[in-house]
Amino acid sequence: MIVLLFFYGISLLNIGIMLSIICMFMTSYREYYIASVKKERELADLRIRMLISQIGPHFIYNSLSTIHYLCTKEPQEAADAVGEFSAFLRNNLDALELKRNIPFENEREHVKVYLALEKRRFGERVKVRFQFTNMRK
Repeated sequence: MIVLLFFYGISLLNIGIMLSIICMFMTSYREYYIASVKKERELADLRIRMLISQIGPHFIYNSLSTIHYLCTKEPQEAADAVGEFSAFLRNNLDALELKRNIPFENEREHVKVYLALEKRRFGERVKVRFQFTNMRK
């Protein structure tokens, strides 16, 4: 277009073609931008749904009830339970911020904290034994 402008001067056809190209570019860029914003929103919604599904309202209520009960009966146990509960919530919130897969070691520790809270709630009815084999050879 620039070369034609120098050889033939400014013509209405050249200006029309140039404006058409600019409009097509702006339209395609706008569609790309809208699609990327939509995908970002969907990703954020998916992360929030994942957090809610992992935490579960009943688990939170049950943990807080257990901690409440322990506050009057065994304060030191209650303090330990609060630490475990905060670690559980922290792990869930940290998982939302990760842009990559969660390492297995982190997930294993998360499960251990969850089970420790459940063991405080159910006492001797919960028995857990971990056995991990080294899969790297």
